[in-house]
Amino acid sequence: MLACDKELSSPFPYVRVDSYIEKGRLLLGEMTFTLSANMDDGYSGKGLRYLGELLHLPDV
Repeated sequence: MLACDKELSSPFPYVRVDSYIEKGRLLLGEMTFTLSANMDDGYSGKGLRYLGELLHLPDV
């Protein structure tokens, strides 16, 4: 499961992969591209800037 999730996430600078095993089969639940599904409002502006600086996006 971890190897598959790592391969699925490899093209992206940040993504959370939710996968499950059901009846012996690996299932992909979802891939989320925002921290806390963009629902966490507990970070200060300074905290958000710090987290943003940790993410390095490729040049397009």
